[in-house]
Amino acid sequence: MRRNSTALSAERETIIVGVVLVLILAFGLMLRVLAFAQSEVPQYPHGDAAKYFTYAYNLKNFGVYGMGNLEVFPANSDPAAVRSVVPPDAIVTPGLPVFLSLFLGGEHTTEQRDAILLTQVLLSVVTILLAFFAFLPVGKTLALGVALLTACTPHLVTMNLHFLTEPLFTFLLLLSVFTLSRARPENRAVYFLALGAVLGLATLT
Repeated sequence: MRRNSTALSAERETIIVGVVLVLILAFGLMLRVLAFAQSEVPQYPHGDAAKYFTYAYNLKNFGVYGMGNLEVFPANSDPAAVRSVVPPDAIVTPGLPVFLSLFLGGEHTTEQRDAILLTQVLLSVVTILLAFFAFLPVGKTLALGVALLTACTPHLVTMNLHFLTEPLFTFLLLLSVFTLSRARPENRAVYFLALGAVLGLATLT
């Protein structure tokens, strides 16, 4: 009887933790979607974001990883002509530009911009989930607290509205912490290889 009672108590606790986690994820998603819906985001980014965008745009449309003078060439420009004035360089790490290039093609549109920003929103929500599971071995209450802080921290909400490294890097950083938290003596080789790959991607970002 005592064992059954203990099992029921553990099952009830798991259900409660699951419900709270879903509410935290929903709260985090709501904050991020509202920030996206109620913010005026320019079609073409400026500042540091313009650098990452220009690298991605040139890579996707003209096959050159270079920034040039931040001029956005028409997508129908001759690739050879663009490459003659935009030499390849390694000033900016390639992680974010390669990520952005997955959404670009032809002339840049508001639809492309929104697709990038909404993908960053989804990555940010997954980051909340990763934060929970990364800290779960320490304790369920602490893991829920970390997830809640990750969900409502203002910078982690608003950073998704820009073409900056923070959304992708934060996701990869939490993914590396999660991967490390799953490593066990019997499977640590696999997990440490995965950890090295994720940290490598984070470094490139």
